[in-house]
Amino acid sequence: MAAARGAAQAGAVVAAGAGLLLLIGLGQLLLSRAADVNDVMLTSCGWALGAGLTRLRTRAS
Repeated sequence: MAAARGAAQAGAVVAAGAGLLLLIGLGQLLLSRAADVNDVMLTSCGWALGAGLTRLRTRAS
């Protein structure tokens, strides 16, 4: 049960990070700056990695 809750929390963190980055990307488009889908994908992977490492760290403590 706790593992499912941890996975759901990690998924929520990644979704929030992707949503925030999407808003930043849209802002960049409105300001005539370059925005790329790869930015969203790579940053989402970073959020996932960070959430996973945090979960491992809290599990080890």
